[in-house]
Amino acid sequence: MSASGLQSLYIYMYPRKGNANWLITMNKRLYIIKFISVSFIMLLLISGVFDIMSVRSLSALGDLGEPRNAYDQGMAGILKGDIVVLSLFVNTPSDKWTVHEMNETLPKLQTATDYLTKQAGDYKVDVSFNYDWSKDRKLRYRAIADFETDDKDFTDKLDELIGSLVNGRINYDDILSSYGADGIFMMVYFNAPDRSYAIAYDGEDIPQETVIMFNDGDAAEYAHEILHVFGAHDFYDGEEYTDDVVKFIKKKYPDDIMLDTVMKKDEISNSIGPVTAYHIGWTDETKEFKEYDQLLR
Repeated sequence: MSASGLQSLYIYMYPRKGNANWLITMNKRLYIIKFISVSFIMLLLISGVFDIMSVRSLSALGDLGEPRNAYDQGMAGILKGDIVVLSLFVNTPSDKWTVHEMNETLPKLQTATDYLTKQAGDYKVDVSFNYDWSKDRKLRYRAIADFETDDKDFTDKLDELIGSLVNGRINYDDILSSYGADGIFMMVYFNAPDRSYAIAYDGEDIPQETVIMFNDGDAAEYAHEILHVFGAHDFYDGEEYTDDVVKFIKKKYPDDIMLDTVMKKDEISNSIGPVTAYHIGWTDETKEFKEYDQLLR
């Protein structure tokens, strides 16, 4: 295990509206960039149009149609029972958190966790989240970074920072035990705009999952990324599943939160369809999508 212990974790990046979804895998700190196609990237690199160092390194999560599995792999466990949600606020040289700004993240987290609790109830699953650090300061942490969110090697530096913390003062095992909870993960907040993403665990190295949120993420994005650490998959074109499966999901479950996120009047209007519910352990496999083997956990 390295100092950071995060090399084999893989990352889901949430897209802004109108952008392609980014799905990152970290493997031995060698990053592979995927944007539309490898051949297109090579053409851009050769022509000098595309600066490989200006974009966070991106890669498909396993082969198309054979997504890697994060279900019940790490310390987040299965999305059932009592879940502890830690919050880490990171100050960078240019973007620092005020108390007021930190407080503004709580309503988003509350909306996201309330939504997940309600959706779980629809599947007759009990879920509760212990997240409110305004009432329990043991759930909140702060850290100072010596890098910016727009640094070319941001993910590498963040890898080091999170790794040092979860191997040090933020001990998931001790916290989980002290609360007698069933699962635990951490929200990591940056006070700057960017794409949010989740660091899921693939069965190697350390299992402490995290969700990286930037200050322009809404509650639906919070819920979307939280679901990733419990095993949910993206249903975007060309990311994890083949075209026939993506078309099936779009037609059958067009409002699934792993396909898109929608906020209406400060509420999340998406649903968690049976495929996503199966991926996170709320249902057993059903005949409806059993014909698509790639959807099985």
